[in-house]
Amino acid sequence: MSVGAGTIGDLYPRLERGTAMGWYYLGLLLGPALAPTIAGIMAQYVHSSGYATGWRSVQWLNVGLGFVGTLLVGFALPETSHGKKIEVIREERRKAREAEGRTGRGGFAERWVVWFNPVGSIVLLFRPNILLASLYTGFTMMSAYSVLVPLSQTIAPRYNINNLGILGCFYLAQGNFSAAQFTGRYADFALRRWLKKRNGVYVPEDRLRATIEGGAFLFPGSIVALGWAMEKSSGAGGLAACAILLFLNGFSLMMILTPTNTYCVDVMQERSAEVIAANNCLRYLLAAGASAFVLPMIDKIGVGWTNTWSAGMVWLGFVMACLNMRYGEALRAWYQPVGTPEPSNGAAVGEEEKMERDDA
Repeated sequence: MSVGAGTIGDLYPRLERGTAMGWYYLGLLLGPALAPTIAGIMAQYVHSSGYATGWRSVQWLNVGLGFVGTLLVGFALPETSHGKKIEVIREERRKAREAEGRTGRGGFAERWVVWFNPVGSIVLLFRPNILLASLYTGFTMMSAYSVLVPLSQTIAPRYNINNLGILGCFYLAQGNFSAAQFTGRYADFALRRWLKKRNGVYVPEDRLRATIEGGAFLFPGSIVALGWAMEKSSGAGGLAACAILLFLNGFSLMMILTPTNTYCVDVMQERSAEVIAANNCLRYLLAAGASAFVLPMIDKIGVGWTNTWSAGMVWLGFVMACLNMRYGEALRAWYQPVGTPEPSNGAAVGEEEKMERDDA
Protein backbone atom coordinates (compact mmCIF):
# COMPACT_ATOMS: atom_id res chain seq x y z
CA MET A 1 0.00 0.00 0.00
CA SER A 2 2.78 2.42 0.85
CA VAL A 3 4.91 1.67 -2.18
CA GLY A 4 1.90 1.87 -4.48
CA ALA A 5 0.95 5.33 -3.28
CA GLY A 6 4.59 6.38 -3.45
CA THR A 7 4.74 5.21 -7.05
CA ILE A 8 1.76 7.43 -7.86
CA GLY A 9 3.75 10.35 -6.44
CA ASP A 10 6.71 9.42 -8.65
CA LEU A 11 4.71 9.19 -11.86
CA TYR A 12 2.01 11.85 -11.77
CA PRO A 13 2.10 15.64 -11.38
CA ARG A 14 0.14 17.04 -8.50
CA LEU A 15 -2.78 18.31 -10.61
CA GLU A 16 -3.38 14.76 -11.86
CA ARG A 17 -2.34 12.91 -8.73
CA GLY A 18 -5.77 12.64 -7.10
CA THR A 19 -7.27 10.98 -10.19
CA ALA A 20 -4.35 8.55 -10.39
CA MET A 21 -4.69 7.79 -6.68
CA GLY A 22 -8.38 7.09 -7.28
CA TRP A 23 -7.51 4.48 -9.92
CA TYR A 24 -4.98 2.97 -7.54
CA TYR A 25 -7.52 2.71 -4.71
CA LEU A 26 -10.06 1.23 -7.13
CA GLY A 27 -7.87 -1.84 -7.40
CA LEU A 28 -6.77 -1.74 -3.79
CA LEU A 29 -10.33 -1.69 -2.43
CA LEU A 30 -11.76 -4.19 -4.87
CA GLY A 31 -10.03 -6.92 -2.85
CA PRO A 32 -11.58 -6.05 0.54
CA ALA A 33 -14.97 -5.74 -1.17
CA LEU A 34 -14.81 -9.12 -2.89
CA ALA A 35 -12.86 -11.03 -0.24
CA PRO A 36 -15.65 -11.43 2.38
CA THR A 37 -18.07 -12.60 -0.32
CA ILE A 38 -15.63 -15.13 -1.79
CA ALA A 39 -14.49 -16.24 1.67
CA GLY A 40 -18.06 -16.60 2.88
CA ILE A 41 -19.04 -18.73 -0.11
CA MET A 42 -15.95 -20.91 0.23
CA ALA A 43 -16.37 -21.33 3.99
CA GLN A 44 -20.04 -22.22 3.51
CA TYR A 45 -19.83 -24.55 0.53
CA VAL A 46 -16.28 -25.97 0.18
CA HIS A 47 -16.51 -29.28 2.02
CA SER A 48 -14.40 -31.65 -0.05
CA SER A 49 -12.26 -34.24 1.64
CA GLY A 50 -8.81 -33.27 2.81
CA TYR A 51 -7.28 -30.43 4.78
CA ALA A 52 -8.37 -27.54 2.51
CA THR A 53 -12.01 -27.48 3.61
CA GLY A 54 -14.23 -24.69 4.87
CA TRP A 55 -12.38 -21.62 6.06
CA ARG A 56 -9.01 -23.34 5.48
CA SER A 57 -9.62 -23.23 1.73
CA VAL A 58 -9.61 -19.43 1.97
CA GLN A 59 -6.14 -19.47 3.47
CA TRP A 60 -4.83 -21.66 0.65
CA LEU A 61 -6.35 -19.23 -1.84
CA ASN A 62 -4.46 -16.41 -0.10
CA VAL A 63 -1.21 -18.37 -0.48
CA GLY A 64 -1.75 -18.60 -4.22
CA LEU A 65 -2.69 -14.93 -4.56
CA GLY A 66 0.38 -13.91 -2.56
CA PHE A 67 2.62 -15.98 -4.82
CA VAL A 68 1.14 -14.41 -7.96
CA GLY A 69 1.46 -10.94 -6.44
CA THR A 70 5.11 -11.54 -5.62
CA LEU A 71 5.83 -12.59 -9.19
CA LEU A 72 4.08 -9.51 -10.56
CA VAL A 73 6.04 -7.18 -8.29
CA GLY A 74 9.32 -8.87 -9.15
CA PHE A 75 8.93 -9.01 -12.92
CA ALA A 76 6.27 -6.49 -14.01
CA LEU A 77 6.97 -3.33 -11.98
CA PRO A 78 9.87 -1.11 -13.10
CA GLU A 79 11.60 1.26 -10.68
CA THR A 80 9.96 4.71 -10.57
CA SER A 81 11.86 6.43 -7.76
CA HIS A 82 13.48 9.76 -8.62
CA GLY A 83 16.00 9.22 -5.83
CA LYS A 84 19.14 7.11 -5.90
CA LYS A 85 18.27 3.73 -7.40
CA ILE A 86 19.78 0.41 -6.37
CA GLU A 87 21.70 0.20 -9.67
CA VAL A 88 23.40 3.52 -8.90
CA ILE A 89 24.35 2.35 -5.41
CA ARG A 90 25.83 -0.86 -6.80
CA GLU A 91 27.83 1.10 -9.39
CA GLU A 92 29.17 3.41 -6.68
CA ARG A 93 30.24 0.39 -4.65
CA ARG A 94 31.99 -1.10 -7.70
CA LYS A 95 33.95 2.10 -8.28
CA ALA A 96 34.86 2.24 -4.60
CA ARG A 97 36.27 -1.31 -4.82
CA GLU A 98 38.32 -0.34 -7.86
CA ALA A 99 39.61 2.79 -6.12
CA GLU A 100 40.70 0.64 -3.18
CA GLY A 101 42.47 -1.76 -5.53
CA ARG A 102 40.13 -4.65 -4.79
CA THR A 103 39.29 -7.02 -7.62
CA GLY A 104 36.33 -9.30 -8.15
CA ARG A 105 32.63 -8.68 -7.87
CA GLY A 106 32.54 -8.28 -4.11
CA GLY A 107 30.48 -10.22 -1.61
CA PHE A 108 26.78 -10.91 -1.78
CA ALA A 109 25.89 -8.18 0.72
CA GLU A 110 28.05 -5.64 -1.07
CA ARG A 111 26.38 -6.35 -4.40
CA TRP A 112 22.77 -6.85 -3.36
CA VAL A 113 22.05 -5.56 0.15
CA VAL A 114 21.06 -1.95 0.88
CA TRP A 115 20.68 -1.11 4.56
CA PHE A 116 17.86 1.13 5.74
CA ASN A 117 15.99 1.91 8.93
CA PRO A 118 12.62 0.10 8.75
CA VAL A 119 11.02 2.39 11.35
CA GLY A 120 12.55 5.62 10.07
CA SER A 121 9.31 6.66 8.39
CA ILE A 122 7.55 6.85 11.77
CA VAL A 123 9.58 10.00 12.51
CA LEU A 124 7.47 11.78 9.90
CA LEU A 125 4.57 11.70 12.37
CA PHE A 126 6.46 14.33 14.37
CA ARG A 127 5.73 16.76 11.54
CA PRO A 128 2.54 18.45 12.70
CA ASN A 129 0.66 18.58 9.40
CA ILE A 130 1.43 14.91 8.74
CA LEU A 131 0.31 14.00 12.26
CA LEU A 132 -2.97 15.87 11.84
CA ALA A 133 -3.63 14.26 8.45
CA SER A 134 -2.78 10.82 9.85
CA LEU A 135 -5.07 11.30 12.85
CA TYR A 136 -7.84 12.36 10.48
CA THR A 137 -7.57 9.18 8.43
CA GLY A 138 -6.87 7.16 11.60
CA PHE A 139 -10.07 8.21 13.37
CA THR A 140 -11.93 7.67 10.10
CA MET A 141 -10.60 4.14 9.64
CA MET A 142 -11.21 3.35 13.31
CA SER A 143 -14.86 4.29 12.81
CA ALA A 144 -15.06 2.27 9.60
CA TYR A 145 -13.78 -0.83 11.41
CA SER A 146 -16.30 -0.17 14.18
CA VAL A 147 -18.96 -0.67 11.52
CA LEU A 148 -17.45 -3.52 9.49
CA VAL A 149 -15.95 -5.80 12.15
CA PRO A 150 -19.20 -6.48 14.06
CA LEU A 151 -21.43 -7.01 10.98
CA SER A 152 -21.67 -10.72 11.72
CA GLN A 153 -22.86 -9.83 15.23
CA THR A 154 -25.18 -6.97 14.29
CA ILE A 155 -26.84 -7.48 10.90
CA ALA A 156 -26.67 -11.30 10.90
CA PRO A 157 -28.66 -12.01 14.09
CA ARG A 158 -30.95 -9.00 13.63
CA TYR A 159 -32.17 -10.23 10.24
CA ASN A 160 -31.66 -13.99 10.76
CA ILE A 161 -28.85 -14.36 8.20
CA ASN A 162 -27.17 -17.70 8.82
CA ASN A 163 -25.49 -18.28 5.46
CA LEU A 164 -21.88 -17.06 5.41
CA GLY A 165 -21.99 -16.47 1.66
CA ILE A 166 -25.01 -14.17 1.95
CA LEU A 167 -23.48 -12.36 4.90
CA GLY A 168 -20.28 -11.79 2.92
CA CYS A 169 -22.30 -10.11 0.18
CA PHE A 170 -23.06 -7.23 2.54
CA TYR A 171 -19.45 -6.16 2.23
CA LEU A 172 -20.14 -5.65 -1.47
CA ALA A 173 -22.65 -3.02 -0.41
CA GLN A 174 -19.73 -0.90 0.74
CA GLY A 175 -19.37 1.76 -1.94
CA ASN A 176 -15.71 2.49 -1.32
CA PHE A 177 -14.28 0.78 -4.41
CA SER A 178 -16.91 2.37 -6.68
CA ALA A 179 -16.21 5.79 -5.13
CA ALA A 180 -12.45 5.77 -5.68
CA GLN A 181 -12.53 7.32 -9.16
CA PHE A 182 -15.01 10.03 -8.22
CA THR A 183 -13.16 11.04 -5.06
CA GLY A 184 -9.81 11.18 -6.87
CA ARG A 185 -11.15 13.42 -9.61
CA TYR A 186 -12.95 15.57 -7.06
CA ALA A 187 -9.71 16.03 -5.11
CA ASP A 188 -7.99 17.27 -8.28
CA PHE A 189 -10.96 19.51 -9.06
CA ALA A 190 -10.82 21.11 -5.60
CA LEU A 191 -7.11 21.76 -5.98
CA ARG A 192 -7.54 23.36 -9.42
CA ARG A 193 -10.48 25.44 -8.28
CA TRP A 194 -8.60 26.93 -5.35
CA LEU A 195 -5.51 27.37 -7.47
CA LYS A 196 -7.59 29.57 -9.75
CA LYS A 197 -9.10 31.47 -6.81
CA ARG A 198 -5.58 32.18 -5.50
CA ASN A 199 -4.40 33.38 -8.94
CA GLY A 200 -2.03 30.46 -9.40
CA VAL A 201 -0.66 30.32 -5.84
CA TYR A 202 -0.35 26.67 -4.88
CA VAL A 203 -1.44 25.73 -1.34
CA PRO A 204 -1.27 21.95 -0.75
CA GLU A 205 -3.94 22.07 1.95
CA ASP A 206 -6.54 23.14 -0.61
CA ARG A 207 -6.79 19.47 -1.60
CA LEU A 208 -8.18 18.71 1.86
CA ARG A 209 -11.24 20.82 1.05
CA ALA A 210 -12.43 17.86 -1.02
CA THR A 211 -13.00 16.01 2.28
CA ILE A 212 -15.46 18.51 3.74
CA GLU A 213 -18.66 16.90 2.50
CA GLY A 214 -17.55 13.41 3.48
CA GLY A 215 -15.82 14.22 6.77
CA ALA A 216 -18.34 16.70 8.14
CA PHE A 217 -21.62 15.21 6.92
CA LEU A 218 -21.88 12.03 4.86
CA PHE A 219 -19.51 9.62 6.62
CA PRO A 220 -20.38 10.38 10.27
CA GLY A 221 -24.05 10.82 9.37
CA SER A 222 -24.20 7.41 7.69
CA ILE A 223 -22.51 5.80 10.71
CA VAL A 224 -25.09 7.22 13.13
CA ALA A 225 -28.01 6.31 10.87
CA LEU A 226 -26.69 2.78 10.29
CA GLY A 227 -26.20 2.16 13.99
CA TRP A 228 -29.73 3.14 14.93
CA ALA A 229 -31.18 1.37 11.88
CA MET A 230 -29.53 -1.88 12.99
CA GLU A 231 -30.74 -1.38 16.55
CA LYS A 232 -34.33 -0.30 15.89
CA SER A 233 -35.39 -1.52 12.44
CA SER A 234 -36.54 -4.97 11.36
CA GLY A 235 -37.85 -6.80 8.33
CA ALA A 236 -37.02 -6.33 4.66
CA GLY A 237 -37.32 -2.54 4.88
CA GLY A 238 -34.76 -2.34 7.67
CA LEU A 239 -32.38 -4.64 5.81
CA ALA A 240 -32.67 -2.52 2.65
CA ALA A 241 -31.99 0.64 4.68
CA CYS A 242 -28.86 -0.95 6.15
CA ALA A 243 -27.60 -1.90 2.68
CA ILE A 244 -28.11 1.66 1.39
CA LEU A 245 -26.39 3.14 4.43
CA LEU A 246 -23.47 0.72 4.05
CA PHE A 247 -23.01 1.91 0.47
CA LEU A 248 -23.12 5.57 1.54
CA ASN A 249 -20.71 4.80 4.36
CA GLY A 250 -18.13 3.23 2.05
CA PHE A 251 -18.54 5.92 -0.59
CA SER A 252 -18.04 8.76 1.88
CA LEU A 253 -15.10 6.93 3.49
CA MET A 254 -13.18 7.37 0.24
CA MET A 255 -14.14 11.06 0.16
CA ILE A 256 -11.85 11.34 3.18
CA LEU A 257 -9.08 8.84 2.50
CA THR A 258 -8.25 9.57 -1.14
CA PRO A 259 -7.76 13.37 -0.85
CA THR A 260 -5.97 13.12 2.51
CA ASN A 261 -3.51 10.46 1.37
CA THR A 262 -2.88 12.40 -1.83
CA TYR A 263 -2.21 15.50 0.28
CA CYS A 264 0.44 13.60 2.23
CA VAL A 265 2.15 12.65 -1.03
CA ASP A 266 1.87 16.26 -2.26
CA VAL A 267 3.73 17.72 0.70
CA MET A 268 6.27 14.89 1.03
CA GLN A 269 6.81 13.80 -2.56
CA GLU A 270 10.50 13.14 -2.03
CA ARG A 271 9.50 10.66 0.71
CA SER A 272 6.08 9.69 -0.61
CA ALA A 273 6.17 5.98 0.22
CA GLU A 274 7.49 6.73 3.70
CA VAL A 275 4.81 9.28 4.52
CA ILE A 276 2.07 6.86 3.43
CA ALA A 277 3.74 4.17 5.55
CA ALA A 278 3.65 6.47 8.58
CA ASN A 279 0.04 7.35 7.84
CA ASN A 280 -0.86 3.67 7.49
CA CYS A 281 0.92 2.80 10.73
CA LEU A 282 -1.13 5.19 12.83
CA ARG A 283 -4.32 4.52 10.86
CA TYR A 284 -4.24 0.77 11.31
CA LEU A 285 -3.11 0.90 14.92
CA LEU A 286 -6.33 2.81 15.63
CA ALA A 287 -8.30 0.41 13.42
CA ALA A 288 -6.82 -2.56 15.30
CA GLY A 289 -7.89 -0.98 18.57
CA ALA A 290 -11.41 -0.57 17.23
CA SER A 291 -11.48 -4.23 16.21
CA ALA A 292 -10.65 -5.16 19.80
CA PHE A 293 -13.09 -2.96 21.71
CA VAL A 294 -16.08 -2.55 19.39
CA LEU A 295 -17.85 -5.81 20.25
CA PRO A 296 -17.58 -5.35 24.06
CA MET A 297 -18.73 -1.77 23.55
CA ILE A 298 -21.78 -2.91 21.58
CA ASP A 299 -22.60 -5.45 24.28
CA LYS A 300 -22.38 -2.69 26.89
CA ILE A 301 -24.21 0.26 25.30
CA GLY A 302 -25.74 -1.09 22.08
CA VAL A 303 -24.88 -0.63 18.42
CA GLY A 304 -26.74 2.69 18.14
CA TRP A 305 -24.69 4.49 20.79
CA THR A 306 -21.49 2.74 19.69
CA ASN A 307 -21.91 4.10 16.17
CA THR A 308 -22.78 7.52 17.56
CA TRP A 309 -19.49 7.49 19.46
CA SER A 310 -17.69 6.39 16.29
CA ALA A 311 -19.21 9.30 14.39
CA GLY A 312 -17.92 11.62 17.11
CA MET A 313 -14.40 10.36 16.45
CA VAL A 314 -14.83 11.18 12.75
CA TRP A 315 -15.89 14.72 13.64
CA LEU A 316 -12.83 14.99 15.89
CA GLY A 317 -10.70 13.93 12.92
CA PHE A 318 -12.40 16.52 10.75
CA VAL A 319 -11.34 19.18 13.25
CA MET A 320 -7.76 18.03 12.59
CA ALA A 321 -8.32 18.55 8.87
CA CYS A 322 -9.70 22.04 9.52
CA LEU A 323 -6.59 22.89 11.52
CA ASN A 324 -4.47 21.76 8.58
CA MET A 325 -6.54 23.81 6.13
CA ARG A 326 -6.29 26.89 8.33
CA TYR A 327 -2.71 26.67 9.59
CA GLY A 328 -1.08 24.33 7.07
CA GLU A 329 1.55 26.78 5.86
CA ALA A 330 2.67 27.56 9.39
CA LEU A 331 2.72 23.87 10.31
CA ARG A 332 4.82 23.01 7.27
CA ALA A 333 7.21 25.86 8.12
CA TRP A 334 8.22 23.92 11.25
CA TYR A 335 10.27 21.57 9.08
CA GLN A 336 10.28 23.25 5.67
CA PRO A 337 11.81 26.75 5.56
CA VAL A 338 9.68 29.40 3.88
CA GLY A 339 10.54 29.67 0.21
CA THR A 340 11.75 26.08 -0.14
CA PRO A 341 10.53 24.85 -3.51
CA GLU A 342 8.29 21.82 -3.40
CA PRO A 343 8.92 19.11 -5.99
CA SER A 344 6.21 19.17 -8.62
CA ASN A 345 7.39 16.26 -10.77
CA GLY A 346 7.18 18.37 -13.87
CA ALA A 347 3.74 19.83 -13.10
CA ALA A 348 3.93 23.56 -13.62
CA VAL A 349 1.45 25.54 -11.57
CA GLY A 350 0.23 27.23 -14.73
CA GLU A 351 -0.92 23.84 -15.96
CA GLU A 352 -4.35 24.35 -14.37
CA GLU A 353 -5.55 26.23 -17.44
CA LYS A 354 -4.72 23.26 -19.69
CA MET A 355 -6.40 20.85 -17.31
CA GLU A 356 -9.53 22.99 -17.11
CA ARG A 357 -9.73 22.86 -20.92
CA ASP A 358 -9.27 19.08 -20.81
CA ASP A 359 -12.06 18.75 -18.24
CA ALA A 360 -14.33 20.90 -20.37
